[in-house]
Amino acid sequence: MSGSYIVFVLTLHVIPFLCTLCAYLWMVTVVRRHVTAIKQIRRTAGRRARGRSTSRAVVTTLIVVGVYFLCWAPIGFFTMSVVVFKIDRHLPSRWSADVLLTYLLVLAVSNSIYNPLIYAFKLDIIRRQFRASVLFRCLKLCCKVNRR
Repeated sequence: MSGSYIVFVLTLHVIPFLCTLCAYLWMVTVVRRHVTAIKQIRRTAGRRARGRSTSRAVVTTLIVVGVYFLCWAPIGFFTMSVVVFKIDRHLPSRWSADVLLTYLLVLAVSNSIYNPLIYAFKLDIIRRQFRASVLFRCLKLCCKVNRR
């Protein structure tokens, strides 16, 4: 792997990864602070502290952060391993650093597919429409046929 390619990967992937990770962690902190403030206000107002919608937002944010990390961390760790430990010299010939980086890049970019799905399936109306869809009915039918 050439030095300019490593700089390219670091610039285009690792730096945005760290920035986005910090932004998501900041969002989780803000949401948790917001949940705590809402619960405190409800307690002082004498109402029962319900935080279902805000706690669902925290859970959704944590799921998004976790999926983001699982998708982007491998390319970051691999690139840093190549730069710091020169592991590309110890890889088998069929698994060159460029080949591995390509697969890891596909995994990282696939995060763009997962985020809308996570947000969508956290909404009740989307889940209901999916269950009512033809696709869901076909999947259900296929599962019944395979069990017989």
